[in-house]
Amino acid sequence: MSARRSTSAGKTDAGRFRIKVKFAIPSGGLGRVTDDLYAWLNQRLGRGRYAVHPDRWDGYVQASAVHFDDPDAVNEVVAWLEARVPAVERA
Repeated sequence: MSARRSTSAGKTDAGRFRIKVKFAIPSGGLGRVTDDLYAWLNQRLGRGRYAVHPDRWDGYVQASAVHFDDPDAVNEVVAWLEARVPAVERA
């Protein structure tokens, strides 16, 4: 008998949202930036129109990614992150 495994939210969202912006998490963490990021994403994109998940990024111990579908928002998301975290990459 085989075990049934559910698909992780990260994989589901990666398939659901076609744009992903990765960012490194500093060794001290993000602190208040996390709350500010969610508030800004809710205001800019709206609830249910984005996801944030841990991600892998070569050379960094910890990284995350914002997944979304609005191509008009890419530059805004990157600019917001670049102003608050040390490294951002479009994928």
